[in-house]
Amino acid sequence: MNLKSGLSHTLLLLAILSVISFNYVQAQNDLPDSLVKKMLRDFYTSYMKQFTDLSPGHEQKTKEILKKYCTAGLIKKIPKLADKTDSDPFLMAQDSDSSWTKSLVIKKDLKKSGVYVVSYHDDSEAKTFVIIHLLVVRQKESYLISDVW
Repeated sequence: MNLKSGLSHTLLLLAILSVISFNYVQAQNDLPDSLVKKMLRDFYTSYMKQFTDLSPGHEQKTKEILKKYCTAGLIKKIPKLADKTDSDPFLMAQDSDSSWTKSLVIKKDLKKSGVYVVSYHDDSEAKTFVIIHLLVVRQKESYLISDVW
């Protein structure tokens, strides 16, 4: 085998390994869609229900929901996000109604890894749909919301 032929084989082998490695990393980064959608539905169902609860201790219950479904970094950002938009960042509204969960639609953004789009009907006269983008990451054995916009 001459030097040129050996170099070609080496480059071919490196190219094949690169493609295999890239596909493996992509598979690791892809989140199981059904598990993430279930987590997001569970989050929104409990969050919307708790948002309307004004009984004593409701703030602590809301913090527990956020801790269960969101990263610590996002939880720290929530007050700034709320001030910036003058609304709750997960609802894009100042109030909520647990009946809104009936119209929840959760879709994976096919162009951006880990991004999900949540929408719901707010039952207003305008019949508008509220749209929220969420970044979901895997931490240990669970999936958490790490950003919202």
